[in-house]
Amino acid sequence: MLLNKIDLLPHLTFDVARCLGYARQVNPHLQIFQVSTLTGQGLAAWYQWLHSHLPGAQEMPQRSPHSPEPRVNLANHRPPVAAVA
Repeated sequence: MLLNKIDLLPHLTFDVARCLGYARQVNPHLQIFQVSTLTGQGLAAWYQWLHSHLPGAQEMPQRSPHSPEPRVNLANHRPPVAAVA
């Protein structure tokens, strides 16, 4: 399980322990990664898990916590149109 955006936790009223407790009630053997793509916290452990559990996986690139967030420009993106018969 990925718990993302943990860098926002100081600004939210979100009970992490309660969330993890509920998740473990569903699956007691659940592996949980608390990550932040903004700061990079927890990503190395998650990348390592991916690398060890996915056949043929290559080492994930390391991102500096000071590099800008990747942006996707959707201005010219149009979703595919389904053909109607």
